[in-house]
Amino acid sequence: MGPKKTSFLFLIIISLYFFISETNAQDSLYLVGTITGESYEKRITKVKGVGDINDDGYADFMISKRTGKKIKDEGIVKLYLGSVDGNIDSDKKISLF
Repeated sequence: MGPKKTSFLFLIIISLYFFISETNAQDSLYLVGTITGESYEKRITKVKGVGDINDDGYADFMISKRTGKKIKDEGIVKLYLGSVDGNIDSDKKISLF
């Protein structure tokens, strides 16, 4: 694992740490999973807690990532919905409008 991937993984873990500690205010923290980009060019660029989007009582978060090198700043944003067991179900769908 190269230095760029190592520092990137460290950044993701730290981001998740602050997100979880900010939203749950628990006495202890444990890592429930990791999310990584497919390659360095398609890396995750930002993780942001967004509160409880679907009003189910669990904190949700968004992750932005680049999709390629063709257009500068080209990318997508994915919304991940929180759950009681901490698992991430990327197949859940919500309607924004």
